[in-house]
Amino acid sequence: MAQPGLFAYAPHNTPLQRLDPRVKLPALIALQAVAFTLSVPALVLMAATTTAGYRSARLHLRDTLRRMLPLATLLAVIIAVSGGANTLYALRIAVAVLIANLFTAVTPTTEIAAVIVTVLRPLVPRAAAHTALAAALAVRFIEVLFAEAAEAKAAVVARGCPGVGRRAAAVAGSVLQRLPQRSDEITAALTARGYDGTPFTPALRPLRTPDFAAVAALAAFVGLLLVL
Repeated sequence: MAQPGLFAYAPHNTPLQRLDPRVKLPALIALQAVAFTLSVPALVLMAATTTAGYRSARLHLRDTLRRMLPLATLLAVIIAVSGGANTLYALRIAVAVLIANLFTAVTPTTEIAAVIVTVLRPLVPRAAAHTALAAALAVRFIEVLFAEAAEAKAAVVARGCPGVGRRAAAVAGSVLQRLPQRSDEITAALTARGYDGTPFTPALRPLRTPDFAAVAALAAFVGLLLVL
């Protein structure tokens, strides 16, 4: 089965995909917040739990790690420049990215938008739907950028471009050149689907027993991480 790219949604029918987005989004925020304050044993436990989450969602962690190679290279440079002083910080970033990728893999864009609308509507009723649409499109545009970069890299390698620096420059130039075209395509797609400036977000279903159980498990897990 083909695996999604980094920050892409994977339409599998697993417990994580079925979990209510009003549970998954707070879980993402909570785990991202504590990832940079945990002790080493707690960070290891978080990484192991994230790995189990990938298996539960039927995602191949090895493929995700391969797609994270550019980030890994950057983190390696940071570690080298700091003489190893930033090793733990780099590991925190890597774990945080893995958690964010797992969230986007199990949460459709429409559900992300629906949660944002639910939160913002009491505060800014007129702007809630537009803000949610912008946020959801931003999340998915990251996926487009990664796909464009992978395609450009394959093309550069196929043409035999010498030197790491020249390859990186060629990939960056190709991605930047395609961005206006991709923006036009997104606009055309929205127009073709009847978008008239009023974003549509689906109604969220009532919370179910597994959702409440997940909230309790998340609270217990975050508490355990903080005491380790």
